[in-house]
Amino acid sequence: MKNLSNIYSPYKFVLISMICALFVIYPEITWIPWELSKLEEAR
Repeated sequence: MKNLSNIYSPYKFVLISMICALFVIYPEITWIPWELSKLEEAR
């Protein structure tokens, strides 16, 4: 098995981590308008 640092450059690691973070963060961002509307109704 080859060493991962020989296969992937640091830029590829950053790109892969940003793509994974996008799939984690984006669904959370889409809930914000719904949560804000519920917060305003509670007032």
